[in-house]
Amino acid sequence: MAANLLPLYLVMIGQWTLVQVLLLFWLENVIIGVLNIIKILSCAQGGLKGIPRRLFVSAFFTVHYGIFTLAHGAIIISLFGHQSLPDGVDFSPRMVPFIIEHFGLLLPGLLLLGSHLVSLVSNYYLAGEYRRLSPEKLMSKPYARVMILHVTVLVGGLIAQALGQPLLALVVLVVLKIGIDMAAHQREHQPLTD
Repeated sequence: MAANLLPLYLVMIGQWTLVQVLLLFWLENVIIGVLNIIKILSCAQGGLKGIPRRLFVSAFFTVHYGIFTLAHGAIIISLFGHQSLPDGVDFSPRMVPFIIEHFGLLLPGLLLLGSHLVSLVSNYYLAGEYRRLSPEKLMSKPYARVMILHVTVLVGGLIAQALGQPLLALVVLVVLKIGIDMAAHQREHQPLTD
């Protein structure tokens, strides 16, 4: 939740636009995906014999989630941010570092990464989730959260855009996202069975 307070503050003081908020939420989806690959590769199920299975599942997840996330980013840029980019800049994997810098997402992105790394260490490793979850279960875990967030962000973004990006619409979008994050985090880290 703390990592979401910086964008909320920036929205409330009028320093951030709709596209910056949406791209930060998109960047968080990227972070969730990368850390999920780490989880899949480091889960304990199957021991050494499970390595080929973990490699296959992580590769499949990388391609599937990667395509989904790339499409999500392209939709955000095409609907909300294309006019904010210099001519000749489009949304593609090679342009992501430029887009992060251009929209001022480095510090908030690092805060989100730090938040998710703390969760990874405390919940996944120290609390022993890595022993209880299969690669397949791990592969599916991010999708429910990301799909809810994806719909919320796009619908909220369209409403905010239709209203001309008023401060209230952006604040509501960020607060709604924080609520979804908190609920998803609680549900994700309840005692697990496989």
